[in-house]
Amino acid sequence: MPRIPRIVPWTSHKEFQAVCQWLYDTDHPNQRELGVKRVRAWSSRGRVPHAVDCTASFVEALLRDRLAARPRLSQHELRSMYSMTFVRFVNGIVDPAQQGAFAQSVAGIAERMNLPLWFVELRHASTHEQLPSLQALRSGCEQALQWLYDNYWALSLRNGIEDSDDLQKAVSERSGGMQPPFTHPLAFIRSRLKKSWLTPSTRFRSQGKASRPNLRQAGPRPGISSPQGTRRCRLS
Repeated sequence: MPRIPRIVPWTSHKEFQAVCQWLYDTDHPNQRELGVKRVRAWSSRGRVPHAVDCTASFVEALLRDRLAARPRLSQHELRSMYSMTFVRFVNGIVDPAQQGAFAQSVAGIAERMNLPLWFVELRHASTHEQLPSLQALRSGCEQALQWLYDNYWALSLRNGIEDSDDLQKAVSERSGGMQPPFTHPLAFIRSRLKKSWLTPSTRFRSQGKASRPNLRQAGPRPGISSPQGTRRCRLS
């Protein structure tokens, strides 16, 4: 059955592909900034998929975190920027899955959708506790970008699927074992990803696990219990 046409803010699939390349071009900050600006232009035309908007927001936070960024943000401003992006990122993934008469736990939905549980911990800390540390937020930002690439961009560029609903479907199928992890055919983007993203310690696997940074810092800091109840991770 043919797919129902959808209105999208980009002019062509080629433009969509170019913006993905810009956003993930870690060697050229100017290209990444161009990608962020293009996504913001799309937002003025119509609805932008949640995955696209969050990718641009994470990249924008990383760009503002550079030493050369002007005006230079304080650590508190950077932590606030990262934290707000994480709250919107996790909520936008989990909230559409809240179905039924009774509310489900965020951690439970995230686990079913192959979303690393410490992303949920970052969201919880950003919302209810002290803001997470820059170390945790920077690491989480990079791993969130990789997760978005694997679960949205790669599928969209391979199959021409560019709708936010397909992000939910793809994640559900992958977490349920209905299809193996896919490999993006465009070598350009893979070559642009940071090498650290492609190592076993930080690269996501089909189980949705992500590495946690060493977050131990001097002084008494509140921790957040893992949803699994066996480990604690200091986030502030």
